Amino acid sequence: MNNFVPSQRRKDYIILLIIWLIALAIDRTWFLLDNSIPSYDQSAHLTTALHHYRIFQNFNIFSGNWWLSLWQLTPSYRAPFLYICTVPFLMLFGRGYDQASLVNLLYTAMIILSVYHLGDFLFKNRKTSITASVFCLLFPILGIIRTDYLLDYGLTAIVIVTFTILTIWKDSYVGFLSWGLTIILGVGIGLILLTKPTGFVFILVPSIWTLITFIRKRKFIKLIQTCLSLMIAWLICGFWYSLNWLTIITSALNANQVGKGEGDPSATTIAGWLFYPKMIPESVGLPILSISIGILLVYLIKYKFTNDLIPVSLHKYARIWLL
Repeated sequence: MNNFVPSQRRKDYIILLIIWLIALAIDRTWFLLDNSIPSYDQSAHLTTALHHYRIFQNFNIFSGNWWLSLWQLTPSYRAPFLYICTVPFLMLFGRGYDQASLVNLLYTAMIILSVYHLGDFLFKNRKTSITASVFCLLFPILGIIRTDYLLDYGLTAIVIVTFTILTIWKDSYVGFLSWGLTIILGVGIGLILLTKPTGFVFILVPSIWTLITFIRKRKFIKLIQTCLSLMIAWLICGFWYSLNWLTIITSALNANQVGKGEGDPSATTIAGWLFYPKMIPESVGLPILSISIGILLVYLIKYKFTNDLIPVSLHKYARIWLL
């Protein structure tokens, strides 16, 4: 990790808190002004969250029947973790759509902190880390799902946190920190799977790449830690999957058929593979995307041809945008 002095770290956390407060002000203003009726998906998610709220009124961690009733609430591919996260907000602020959406503030904090520490680890530059955290408020797609009550924003937050932990853990020396990160990584993977079964796709490629690296470099302790993290992940999500595996599969397949019926291209077609790449300009924002691509080209040219033709200051901005 970067060796920031404590005073710098405190200043950075204050800046991150200000970023989060700005997001809070924007989001709550949006919900205050938006008096529209929630759509079908949002209403379904809110209803499921209220069912979880009812279950937690008789919370009994030592009762097998209580756990069984909890896992039975979400028999489809819409897993229960995000609804469970919503329960404390319903208890504190009331039972309603705006109150349930307050959980998104938790996810915003998770994203901002994770991106900051990921930038700290990769770039060793506090300005890069803070700038990347600011971008979390500027991307249009994050602004859209942040002001809604769906699974997507929570899944995004958990995936980013887990990816950050995976990145740091991969290069950490074997010791107390490494074993601690192993446990946290297992929890993160388990929560991804307990948020949405298809969420593992977002962490699958970096996980396989990391595993191949460990095997190639014969890092046997890291391989043992990998097995431990997977065991922890299964302890977290295994009971829900064991109970609902059949309906998870059937509901996921049915969801794909519904998507095709609504005009979504099949995953076996070229249009299906290009569906999400085509959404990048709209999701990231065309100005940010255009500038990022331009600075990426400058960054690559600098390394490929010369270290003298491009000013150092431009190289610094390229590093910021590349994150």
